[in-house]
Amino acid sequence: MQYDAVIGQSELKERLQKSVRENRISHAQLFVGPEGSGALPMAVAYACQVLTENSQNPEATSKKCEKLTHPDLHFCFPVNTTKSVKKDPRSSHFLKEWREALLTNPYLNLYQWLNKLGIENKQGIIAVRQAEEIQQDLALKAFEASYKIMILWMPEKLHEKASNKLLKIIEEPPQKTLFILVSENAELLLPTIISRTQITRIPRLSSEELKDALIKRHNMDEASAQSAAFLSEGNYLEALRILNSSNEEMSFKSTFQNWMRSLYTKDIYEVMDFVEQIARVGRERQKHFLTYGLHIFRESLMANYATKDLVRTSGDEANFVEKFSPFIHAGNALSFASEFEEAIYHIERNVNAKIVFTDLSLKSMKLIRVKA
Repeated sequence: MQYDAVIGQSELKERLQKSVRENRISHAQLFVGPEGSGALPMAVAYACQVLTENSQNPEATSKKCEKLTHPDLHFCFPVNTTKSVKKDPRSSHFLKEWREALLTNPYLNLYQWLNKLGIENKQGIIAVRQAEEIQQDLALKAFEASYKIMILWMPEKLHEKASNKLLKIIEEPPQKTLFILVSENAELLLPTIISRTQITRIPRLSSEELKDALIKRHNMDEASAQSAAFLSEGNYLEALRILNSSNEEMSFKSTFQNWMRSLYTKDIYEVMDFVEQIARVGRERQKHFLTYGLHIFRESLMANYATKDLVRTSGDEANFVEKFSPFIHAGNALSFASEFEEAIYHIERNVNAKIVFTDLSLKSMKLIRVKA
């Protein structure tokens, strides 16, 4: 994978390439960027450059890097048990699926990855056994290149014991070993891990960068590409979701709207029916649904207090936000956001979904009737 897989980010690409050419390669690096910004493909492209420029056979190394099969390029990522791996899941069990997913979509997010494995009803984790496997892999000598590289995607999914197990090797790795952690939210990492890394921040894409990519990569007409780029707030995946309008996204819109209406009318039967339905879906989808709710609250606030140019909705969603926005205001918006974020926190920690959504519904039923 080369830098041309990464949309925009020209200044950052140039800085990273220069650091490799000048042999200024920090042994532990943290690439941090929000979903859809390109942190993962940037990290892979950087790793491939390091391997290629420190190889005795750059052409062969480059070809292997393109297919993500170079023996000195290692990956660690969140997994869970599947139909084929029923116990002690580790990244090495899913390398074939990982390469397929990443080569198909370098901007892969966690939800898409778990869908690829058919375990969207579970949460992805990086367990202690994976940390032990990392130690074993990096204890070996490099096969072909001068460097051994470990790309650890979504380190925020590290089990605390796994994090602690990796501290020593991140701080004092074997010679010519490069750790690249790729995170969407560094605030969830242990401070002891962050303090041991050199941080590279990947900013959100500009609307112009996104628009050009949608036109060139997906043959979109300029008007549609410009609209999706604006609405997506610098998130390439969100721009694609807007353009594709998947059935799941439509389902989220309909479910959220019906839920809010039942809360306002205090229709307990409808509310409890919603709780039963949402409790049946996987935890990643539950979190995705709650994140969608936070998006609607944000757009409703923008509709109330900012210019219409800042409202990032379209079609049916825009119509709903226009009608819903009077109920989201300075008197309840922060409370709504706090309750939804707390619900996401509890879902991530495997609290019973029925309890979480029942509690959230009862609190939201009060909040939605707070006067501005």
